Amino acid sequence: MKRYPVGASVPVYYRPGQSSEAVLEVGLDSSELFVLLGLMPFNLIALWLCALMMWPSKPEPSCLPSSGRRAASA
Repeated sequence: MKRYPVGASVPVYYRPGQSSEAVLEVGLDSSELFVLLGLMPFNLIALWLCALMMWPSKPEPSCLPSSGRRAASA
């Protein structure tokens, strides 16, 4: 209440065209930042798993010779 006393003139930030959405302070609050930092490891793991699934896998080499015949033993 000390920061915004009753009857004082304070700047208000609002979205043009939607004055029902207004705030007194812009930016992230410390609690919001704490939540974002807490969720970061889970987001990084999810991104890593998505990258593994999307990464093109190389086909495994064939065990047979390319000509289809058995190699002659010396």
